[in-house]
Amino acid sequence: MYEVQTFPIAVDEQPNHITQVRDLPKYFVATENLQFYVLPKDVDSSDKSHILNMARSREPFRFFANLLSCVSALFKNNRQLIQDLCQFRLFKESLMPSVNFLTNTQILLWNVTNATLTCGKQRTTRQIPKCDMYTHEIGCDCSLTIWNKMGEIEMSY
Repeated sequence: MYEVQTFPIAVDEQPNHITQVRDLPKYFVATENLQFYVLPKDVDSSDKSHILNMARSREPFRFFANLLSCVSALFKNNRQLIQDLCQFRLFKESLMPSVNFLTNTQILLWNVTNATLTCGKQRTTRQIPKCDMYTHEIGCDCSLTIWNKMGEIEMSY
């Protein structure tokens, strides 16, 4: 089972505008034989084992092969289907620097211009490249420091 998360991104050539995909389900299921199901939006997040059992045999689950959806297009990374099937919302605001933990060791950085990763007993330091959006693996023995424009520590993980 996958939890669906969506994050804002900057809009190219439109300063101070962000966009975000909307109307996605909270979860979808991939079975062992790679059949995919979209789950309803109002599923109780504490009910995961029950959801998996229901997904094998009942509606309102939608099988990707029979009914294409935005989440199936995103999962398949099909740009044309994403354009055709997904709804995006445009906001007039700036993309704020942020860090989101996708897993215990994988982070998503966006709009971070100055970040340093320090790892290991030798405390090896590496600068993370500036990017609008960037995923990065961080080991358990690492720390991440993000600096603001004044050179002060803004966040440390």
